[in-house]
Amino acid sequence: MTVTVSLFGEYRKYAGEAEFQMELSERATPLTVVERLRIPRSPSLWVLVDGKRASLEQELHEGSKVSLFQPVGGG
Repeated sequence: MTVTVSLFGEYRKYAGEAEFQMELSERATPLTVVERLRIPRSPSLWVLVDGKRASLEQELHEGSKVSLFQPVGGG
């Protein structure tokens, strides 16, 4: 299946571009994307799937959009 991956902040350095298509096997999860890109897992790694907060274990579907970023604080 094909998903769209968007990387924000420091995660952009793990790929040559900020947004790209990735081919994954059926039953893949955001963790599959993280492992394939060799992004270190940390509590500050946030995942959105189709614009909604998701866990690393959520099953993806054809056409899913996976966004990986770190929340930014400040005021």
